Amino acid sequence: MAEEGTYNRPFFKNFSFRLHGTPIRFGVLLGQQTETGLGDVLFAAATPPQPGGESPNAMPKNLWTLLKSCPAGQPFVEWAAEHARRLGELMPAGVVPLGCFVVASEANAKDAASLLVPVLRNMATPLVLSIDSSSRKLSFWHFSMRRDPMLSPAQMKADSYKDHLLIWSSLCIDVMLPQKSTAQMVQALAASSDLERGLNEAFNNCTAAIAGSAGIPCTADEASEATISAFVGKVSSEIRMEFVCTDGDCLLAKVPNPENLPVLRQRCNVISLALFLRRDVKLNHAVDVVRKEIVGCILKRL
Repeated sequence: MAEEGTYNRPFFKNFSFRLHGTPIRFGVLLGQQTETGLGDVLFAAATPPQPGGESPNAMPKNLWTLLKSCPAGQPFVEWAAEHARRLGELMPAGVVPLGCFVVASEANAKDAASLLVPVLRNMATPLVLSIDSSSRKLSFWHFSMRRDPMLSPAQMKADSYKDHLLIWSSLCIDVMLPQKSTAQMVQALAASSDLERGLNEAFNNCTAAIAGSAGIPCTADEASEATISAFVGKVSSEIRMEFVCTDGDCLLAKVPNPENLPVLRQRCNVISLALFLRRDVKLNHAVDVVRKEIVGCILKRL
């Protein structure tokens, strides 16, 4: 049986009409990856013109010409790949780039498949949405990363994601680092995984809790196979997740200090967001997603 995916009906219902008359010809599809399907496409974001390049109205209207263009000294496909990566960093945990959309006929989209490799190569199951400017027809394609890249029809069903759930967390965590010169500290943090290991150890010493359907905090048993819906029901569209230290103190992450240098203690205030389009996700997976988002945020900030 062929893999299937879904797309956000309210967003894409009039997508071709919203693009009509604009200079937009290319953009990124964002959504949620699934374990078995092609993913859930939530929305799309147009790739902006490159700084120092041509004005939006002067950009090539032909897809092949656009993908082979090199405005401002940088190939357009490299700029588009960088735009997709940066968008992924701005999204809540769980929302990632799933592919791209192109304003072109189905035939032109297929012909340009090989030019899309730099943009789509780091995506798990890349999707391409072609939008015919004449008929305004939307067609989803599965991008195959083979020796000869190609597009094949993707089975995508419309959905409204009415059971979506936003999980957010706000916490303070102290990080203890050996006090070296600024340059040495930056180099050490960039070259080793000591800080990441210390943060993960700190989370191993705490318990995750969420506000249940009755508003009463429920401890998340990470060994359980229970889903999110078993805890929160369908009443709320967002809940808070807390991480409570077993000893009741602030979360503390330590970086090894074999030289016994003076220690710098840095407090990080972190707010993390994670979006789940369905509530059949296992709670232990949701806890893991939020935890990884917090650790990643701290690593970037430090």
